[in-house]
Amino acid sequence: MRWFARRMNDNDQPSFLGFLGHWIRHLPVEDHYQWLYKENPHGEALTWLAIRAGDERIIGCTSLFPRKIFIRDHIATGVCGGDTFVAPDCRRMGIAGELHRVSNEEMIQAGVGFHFGFPNQANLSVLARLGTNIVGSFRTKALLLRVEPVVRRLRLGDVVPARMCNLANAILRSFMLHRRPVLSNDGDLFEITEFDDRYDRLIEETIPSYQICCIRDSSYLNWRYFKNPLKAHKVLEYREKGVLQGFMVVQLVDNKCILFDLFVNNKREILRNIISSFIKYAFLQSIELVTFTVNPSWSHASDLRKAGFVFGDLASRGDTLHFLPVKGYSETDYLRKLGNWYLTLGDLDSEAAV
Repeated sequence: MRWFARRMNDNDQPSFLGFLGHWIRHLPVEDHYQWLYKENPHGEALTWLAIRAGDERIIGCTSLFPRKIFIRDHIATGVCGGDTFVAPDCRRMGIAGELHRVSNEEMIQAGVGFHFGFPNQANLSVLARLGTNIVGSFRTKALLLRVEPVVRRLRLGDVVPARMCNLANAILRSFMLHRRPVLSNDGDLFEITEFDDRYDRLIEETIPSYQICCIRDSSYLNWRYFKNPLKAHKVLEYREKGVLQGFMVVQLVDNKCILFDLFVNNKREILRNIISSFIKYAFLQSIELVTFTVNPSWSHASDLRKAGFVFGDLASRGDTLHFLPVKGYSETDYLRKLGNWYLTLGDLDSEAAV
């Protein structure tokens, strides 16, 4: 069978949506496409298709979703990869690899400097053959707020009586609330439904204290979380003495919580305060376990450990960060250093929360 890869154009949209619909089933594919591909304030998606010669049937695709990223002292455009699919009857023909190769060669024409993210193992293997750079592994850590997850993990539900769990939970709660009191009594969390222009000022003032960090301006944040078709997140604004100092994005599932995004004024005392405020919030929400995927080389990773984010065995395995630059990209050496990166799950452009 003969086939070729090329950039998607507007005329391809109907057949592309039909192809994409075989894999996007958690919501209408049109909603997925409109939100993720067309409405991103940082740029429309770049998509490449594998086309079978003769009947022009789409047999594969891959897409790149733009992100504005602060790097050292300037803002660049990177892309997160996603929606890479190959028709079941056309697999093991090198289609995914060719799509990745062509997209990497041609993305420079769209002003893109590099492709980055946490690919699954299959895509990482393909990208490795193209010479991608493996930066290192992010780790998902868990904050334990009740003992039930441990009891379930050890399969002790029939052995440990409820009254013992209640006693252990009371001790754990007291310990967590008093082990590290907030450094300021003037901070608190507030649930919000819109990001306003205060967030643009926060980003402008705070971003130079990071080395590599995705831009979180208000237009992007509103698109990312409040226009998201799944509506899966809660956004918590953190203020001290009435002044915005950062925010958290969480997803609550049953009694578990995913800390999806965290961005604060990059000072140790403010990070400690927002985590302390969040622990109080989590107890009020009867949350058993909080997970957060974090760069272990981040300058404040030790503060998270001190706050209790230490139970790696109760969370998922780590995610491998890679980046694949265009030829001759000037910041390649800087991007290779794991400690320079600040990323969260919120930096991966998907309407799904996990």
